[in-house]
Amino acid sequence: MAKVVKLYSRISTAQHVANYLLEKSWKKQEEDKNFSVGTVKLNKLVFITFGFLSHFCDRYLFSEEIEAWRYGPVIPSLYHEFKHFGKEPIGQGSYATFQRENELDFSIDIVAPLVDEKKEDGEVLRRIDDVFDSYGPLDAFTLVDITHKVETPWSVTYDGTRNKAIDKKVIKIFYRELCRRNDWK
Repeated sequence: MAKVVKLYSRISTAQHVANYLLEKSWKKQEEDKNFSVGTVKLNKLVFITFGFLSHFCDRYLFSEEIEAWRYGPVIPSLYHEFKHFGKEPIGQGSYATFQRENELDFSIDIVAPLVDEKKEDGEVLRRIDDVFDSYGPLDAFTLVDITHKVETPWSVTYDGTRNKAIDKKVIKIFYRELCRRNDWK
C-alpha cells in the first residue's frame, strides 16, 4: 500500500499551487461556511494564478501543460485528481498528489507537494494571496465566464476539441496586457 508523503519545497508543480490554494480555502471555510472550492473552481484559480505570476514574477510556476477544454483552461492532472468530487467542494485534507518511486525500498509513495513558506520567494506568495483574495470569492462559473472572454488565452486556443495546449507565452502576454490596461502593479 502506498503511503502519502508530504513534501515541503518551493513551488515547482501545479500540485504545489493547488495545495496552497486549497489550504487557503479550507482556512476561509472556517470563517465562512458558504465558501468552497470544487474541481472547476480550483482549475480556474490555478490558471489565473499561473497567468498573473508569469507576468508579475516573470516566472512560470510549473511546467505542466494547461489545456483548453469546454469549460475553460484545465490542468489535466488536477482535473483527474479531483473529478470524483463532481460538483461538490474538495474535502479538507484532500491534497493534489503525484506518484514517486521510493529509492530505498522501490515502493511507490504518493507525494503531496506543499509550499515551504520559508524557502519560497515572498513576492510569489504575496501575489498568490492577492489572486486568491480577488478571485477566490467568485463562484466556479463566474471564473469560467472570466476565462472565456474574447481574446483570453482560452478563447484564442479553444477550437471545440479537448486537450489542446494553451501556449504559455500567450498566457503571459495576455496577463501582462491585462495588468497594463488596469494599471495593476
